[in-house]
Amino acid sequence: MENQADDALKDEYLHAAKHKEQERWRDAERSGEHTRESMLFVARSIARNATFRRRTDEF
Repeated sequence: MENQADDALKDEYLHAAKHKEQERWRDAERSGEHTRESMLFVARSIARNATFRRRTDEF
């Protein structure tokens, strides 16, 4: 039960961080710093350093 509560809190933080990042990118697009197409790609430096976690090991 505790895990479910913790997961719900983490999801709220993830959602807030995602929203903040989306706004940052939208502002960069409006200012002309980035193009809309550039938002669809992940930089190599980010992809190399990324770690992925999944909630379960069951398939």
